[in-house]
Amino acid sequence: MKTAIGAFLVLFSLTSVATATPILTGESITSHFEATGFGVYAGPVVTTAPGTISPYPGISSSGTFSVTYTDSTITLLSAGGSTAFSSGFTFNGIVFDLPSNFTFTSAAIDGASTLPGFVSGDLSIAANELRVNLDALTFNSGNQLIVDVNGTTSAPEPGTLLLAAAGMVLVGFVRRFHRA
Repeated sequence: MKTAIGAFLVLFSLTSVATATPILTGESITSHFEATGFGVYAGPVVTTAPGTISPYPGISSSGTFSVTYTDSTITLLSAGGSTAFSSGFTFNGIVFDLPSNFTFTSAAIDGASTLPGFVSGDLSIAANELRVNLDALTFNSGNQLIVDVNGTTSAPEPGTLLLAAAGMVLVGFVRRFHRA
């Protein structure tokens, strides 16, 4: 009996599929600013996409520093002032975490970005985490960094849910007749 249940659970876990759309819409995104050796210095802030965090709490600037999410982009914007990020850190920037069932597949700088000095090597992804390194960069009024993202979420197919229900019914029948 335990073997049958174990086999069913393995089969159920292997039959989930990755879906490509929607990417960020409806996802709960946690973000925070951190620096290597210093730790978290602003955030965490949890937002559901699409949405905007403005001003971003804990970021000192002479204007407003904001983060905006759409379905496939994350935009960092400085409006009405400047925001400078200290230099000398291996990493000094913002980290975006999505739920564990989400996996980033790519992140790239959008051509409409206007942040001088930011290069593709300043972006890194690992599973459900996107890291944007802003070490030694300054956002002046109107500068924006737009990151185009792609990802997948794991969700069971409808057939998998039907199989799960059938398996539960079968287990119920086996247990009922086994007792008799």
